[in-house]
Amino acid sequence: MASVIKKKKRIPSKIPYFATGIYGAFYLMQMNFTSIREWITLGIGSVLIYFISTKIFRGKLVEYEVPVQYEDMSVQEILSTGNLYMDSFEKKRRKVQNYEVRLNIRNIIHVSNQILEEVRNDPSDVKKIRKFITYYLPTIDKVLNSYVDMEKVAQTPQIIESKKKIEELLKTVEKAFLSLYDSLFENETLDLMTDISVLEKVIEQEGLTEKQVL
Repeated sequence: MASVIKKKKRIPSKIPYFATGIYGAFYLMQMNFTSIREWITLGIGSVLIYFISTKIFRGKLVEYEVPVQYEDMSVQEILSTGNLYMDSFEKKRRKVQNYEVRLNIRNIIHVSNQILEEVRNDPSDVKKIRKFITYYLPTIDKVLNSYVDMEKVAQTPQIIESKKKIEELLKTVEKAFLSLYDSLFENETLDLMTDISVLEKVIEQEGLTEKQVL
């Protein structure tokens, strides 16, 4: 399953180009073409107009998603990705109506933050959280989104059953993340979070992250 991270970039405004062009056209109409000084003045004036315009009209800041390539990410980028998911989890937690689920999500956020902090303190542990960052966090994010949506619709037997599966799944996730944190803290080699393997099976069998479940 692909993971993405949101980034921001600024799209330059076209106004500086128009302003420079208008200045150049107006100046050319006033030139006598008799002195090199006039051409130098045109060049300097155009540069100044363009520079000032770019400071005034900075363009539009847009947000976009890019695939997460774990191997190409620095430790700081990995931690930033984790923090983005923590923010997303918290936003969804506030929307959940079920108190126990809200509490469960809060615990998942807490232990996830502990994992990220441990990696921050010991960057050599970063190789142990590859699947945590690239699979589990984005998958859980989608599962939480589905749960929030399920609470908003008519509670059919299918919806109720799916919600129960997610609730049990989140409890498993919390335990698995605690195991991961213990492994990092004790500096042990973590082969695989076997307790959380149920996550992949539930997602595949129940389609809990798909909108058609609603």
